[in-house]
Amino acid sequence: MSNRDRQRAATLVQMIVAIVLIATFSAILYPVIKGLKEQVAETDDSVKLVAIATKVGQYMATHDEVPPDLEAIQAQDEAVCSLWDGDPRTRAYYQFVYWPGQLARKYADPNVHRNWMNFVSMLAKEDFPVIYCPNHLNKDEVVEYDFIFGQRVPIFPEGVKPRFLGATSEGRLGYFETERLQDRLTGFLFPDGIPEL
Repeated sequence: MSNRDRQRAATLVQMIVAIVLIATFSAILYPVIKGLKEQVAETDDSVKLVAIATKVGQYMATHDEVPPDLEAIQAQDEAVCSLWDGDPRTRAYYQFVYWPGQLARKYADPNVHRNWMNFVSMLAKEDFPVIYCPNHLNKDEVVEYDFIFGQRVPIFPEGVKPRFLGATSEGRLGYFETERLQDRLTGFLFPDGIPEL
């Protein structure tokens, strides 16, 4: 084997080693970088959720009703998760959920409904989130992740429902089980059952 052949073989081995090292470091660093990105996004979204919830609380204190939507408090542009990639087609999946306004528009007439003022005051006083982000959930309760259609889906223990990052109208941040809250509020508003629309 000539010196030239030895140099080529050594160069090829060096390239293979370099590729293997890059692939290994990428595999190790990708989850770390992704986790950091999610942490930064959660911090940013926590600030946004508290700011929007505080605006909702101020609106309720002034008008004695919940804002019909986020446009009423000029917060529609802030109400998008920081994990959103900017693609207009996927914006709806990253939109914060402002559900008291949805409930109000769908079921209740504030001028007629007898429990409406109690509903507004209860939202203001009790520990109910008025807005939450469906992309930030309490990861401490996740036992593992599954991949469905290329998306990472969290798996919870049996009987445990996901709790999402949200904020109350007083600006308290926390993780809330949104299904139970909506059931409680719907039951409060409509003790005789939800009326037919």
